[in-house]
Amino acid sequence: MDEIYVKMCDCPEIQGQWEPKKWDRTLHYRGRTHVLRSSFIDKHNYLWLPRQEDIQEMWKGTCPDHIDGIPSNWMTMFISCFYDWVMEASYDKSLLFAPIVNLQLAFYMWDVHNKSWTEKGWE
Repeated sequence: MDEIYVKMCDCPEIQGQWEPKKWDRTLHYRGRTHVLRSSFIDKHNYLWLPRQEDIQEMWKGTCPDHIDGIPSNWMTMFISCFYDWVMEASYDKSLLFAPIVNLQLAFYMWDVHNKSWTEKGWE
């Protein structure tokens, strides 16, 4: 388990969106990684660790359905915006050597919540 990713996920912007569902990856308050087998859990005992598809779905919720009257393809937009951010944005470049899910979460937080990951956390 990537400790930095756990710290990145431990914020109200991420945890506040969590609606537990079967197969979610979580960290139990006792420190063990856990995959939910049921959606009926006490959220206060777990920290949600979203997968890539979860982050992409959260970003999709911010994407317009149409641009200039043309239906938008949110995944194409995600890939394009993510690529532009990786190439041009100012962020902790050490994330480039972290798992892709860390980088996608950093992009999501920057794009949607205007926050950047630093050694101190989200700022």
